[in-house]
Amino acid sequence: MRKESSQSGFSAAELLITLFIASLFLITGYQLYTYVARDGQQSAQLSKAANVAYQYLRSTAANTTYIKSPCSTTAQPGSQTLPASTGLNNASVNVVVSCPYTAAPLNKTTLLTATVTYSTPSGQETITHAMLTK
Repeated sequence: MRKESSQSGFSAAELLITLFIASLFLITGYQLYTYVARDGQQSAQLSKAANVAYQYLRSTAANTTYIKSPCSTTAQPGSQTLPASTGLNNASVNVVVSCPYTAAPLNKTTLLTATVTYSTPSGQETITHAMLTK
């Protein structure tokens, strides 16, 4: 006569293999999460810096001290340190007024360039925006 026994549950080897595979998924998921979180934080800082540069361009373009016809570079806004409320660490902005064209009628065109420099954990980052005005 033949006697059959049914086994319920996992054997010790099956349980160890399952735990090993689950731990690999957890480790991989955690690394992916930290990468996505860090990349998102860098993108947020880049967006803040771009917004600051654009705001400085617009305010300089609206100021008749710097925008003259024909183009003149005698008045320069210069460099300013940004407050911590911008959300950027050790940030500064430098706005430069230049005249890219010397011949008429293009000599009425002014080039404004705003460069924002800020610190990140991986080093120093710089973003530049430019605008042509008449």
